[in-house]
Order: sequence, then structure tokens, then C-alpha cells
Amino acid sequence: MEILCTICSKKKDDSNKPLPASKRYKGTRIATMVEMSKNKGLPLYFLSGKFGLIDSNTLIPYYDKLLIEQLVDNVVKKVTRQIHDNEINKVFFYAKPKTVSNRKPYYDAITKACEVTNTHLQIETLG
Repeated sequence: MEILCTICSKKKDDSNKPLPASKRYKGTRIATMVEMSKNKGLPLYFLSGKFGLIDSNTLIPYYDKLLIEQLVDNVVKKVTRQIHDNEINKVFFYAKPKTVSNRKPYYDAITKACEVTNTHLQIETLG
């Protein structure tokens, strides 16, 4: 399966009830990715420091957890398992450049997980 993927968002709907990831995460990038997913007919996944690689329809609670370098290996293990379980063979990863604050651990996690699983990774940087 081919997927679109982007990083989760610090901006979130702070509702106490679980929401689909595509509704929990807020921002222009998220809205753009949801629309792109519909237009391309590909499922949208989010790379989260807490949940790993999650489908946009997965119900998630409110949380606040930034992926930091010290946690990358743990997230790679989780994402590796999720790539395998979901039979993902190609990831189109969209994010701001890794030089933008706090982005590098996310790039490292998706890159390492795709290397371990021999999954094709295509990175598209966003303005």
C-alpha cells in the first residue's frame, strides 16, 4: 500500500473525547494534506511522537508530546511494526525542511523505519 504521511501538529483540538487524527490535528498543513489525500486517492497517515505512524481516521485522545532525538529509536521500532502490519510499501512524506525547529527527529524516525523495512520513501519538503 502507498500512503501520504506528514508530521502530527502541535496545534490540536483540545476536546476531551477521542477524535480522528485528521480532526485532532489542526493547521493549514493538515488541511492541505487531508485534501491531497482525497485528490490522490491515497490514505493519509501522521507520524506522531506518541503513537508512531497512525491512519488519519484513528481515534486519538488529546496529548502533547514532541518527538525528541532521545526517543527516535523507540518510535522507529513502533513505526517499523506499523509499516509491516499495514503492508505499507511506499511512503510519500511531506514536511517542512528538517532544518526547521524540531523537525529532524521526525525525518530521522521515518527514514530509519523505511530503511529497516525496505519501504520506498519519497520526501517532499513544504515551504
